[in-house]
Amino acid sequence: MTQSPRGPIQTCAVLNDVARVLPPYLQFITQAKPFEGEASVMTVLGGTRELDRVLARECEGRVVMIDAQCQTHTAFVSNPQIRAAMDGKVKAIIVLGAICGVVELKNAPFPLIAMGVTPRMAPQDFGDLIRHRIQTDIGAIRDDGIPGKGDYVIGSENGIVVVRTSLFRKAFP
Repeated sequence: MTQSPRGPIQTCAVLNDVARVLPPYLQFITQAKPFEGEASVMTVLGGTRELDRVLARECEGRVVMIDAQCQTHTAFVSNPQIRAAMDGKVKAIIVLGAICGVVELKNAPFPLIAMGVTPRMAPQDFGDLIRHRIQTDIGAIRDDGIPGKGDYVIGSENGIVVVRTSLFRKAFP
């Protein structure tokens, strides 16, 4: 695979300490492919109904980051969420938590990264989500709701980097 001039290694080299590297315990479920885009950050609560709606209608061209760190025994991403994300033209999904149905998910047409797997899937007939900042080992990952104001995510087989969108666009016009 050819190195992108804007990949994680290059982003860290150019932006130094402002390029925050996500921990290596996040693993590609799909084949590792380079991706980048503004972050769409959310915590899913109880079930997947609202997640499915948001993936299909509000995340076009974005890297979706789902915070499920406190709910590690229940998955919020499986085949229905992949279909919704495909409809919504999502660039990648990063799950800070578990997913369900790994065999089928390996064929997702965009990068899918997760902390782990579980056989328990959250219900689809209800649920809510909160769009906000996710607190992580590298600090808050932000989606400020205004294009260009939140964080930007760059990923490949070399890792995942988060940086403010404005800084990324200035360094890589």
